[in-house]
Amino acid sequence: LVICLLAPAMVLAKTKHTHIKTSSELRDWCEHKSSRYFSAKGLKHYNWTSSTVNKNNFLETKGEWRVENERVRVVCRVKQGALKRYATFEIER
Repeated sequence: LVICLLAPAMVLAKTKHTHIKTSSELRDWCEHKSSRYFSAKGLKHYNWTSSTVNKNNFLETKGEWRVENERVRVVCRVKQGALKRYATFEIER
């Protein structure tokens, strides 16, 4: 019974301190984070497209959403291997 109670806490602790090691991890994080941003503002968004590059151990995803019939660019950056909390995203309108 004790193991069952501790297991969810360990899962939560692990997700809190996850690293972004690959370009696909940054791409997925960027899509999720920007989607939540638009949803929180009540904006209809769809058609996510993106590309990610690795420049000198820094990952950068440049993505685009269709938001309320406009193209909106999103740029996410993080040092390869850094914790997710250090990743940034910018919305360019």
